[in-house]
Amino acid sequence: MISILLNAFKGLGFLAIVIPVVGATLGIYISNAIYGIDKHPAVWVPTLCLSAVAVWVVGKKLNSAPERTLHDMGPGEVFSGNREKNQHTLFGVPMQWFAFFWGIGPILVLWRWWNNIPQ
Repeated sequence: MISILLNAFKGLGFLAIVIPVVGATLGIYISNAIYGIDKHPAVWVPTLCLSAVAVWVVGKKLNSAPERTLHDMGPGEVFSGNREKNQHTLFGVPMQWFAFFWGIGPILVLWRWWNNIPQ
């Protein structure tokens, strides 16, 4: 089980979960401080949508860095085919694509709650 979790992400892919969780938590704490406890039934929706934007921007920035070509330190020859690409993934999915999950999911839940659709 632990090996699956350790292999779940590459690079900084774990930030696809950390950013929204921290963003929603901060949003709820700030809302509690301003309006009082439980006066905000859906404050997590805008905070997760803002977190989705942050995940997209950070993921795009991290995954769009130029590839590195590895050089031999001895004679100075360039190895063909040994290019390292920046990969920041979570479960094999590039980090920025989790922004759609964090942006659309809360809106759909709020819409369902607003229209009182039974589960």
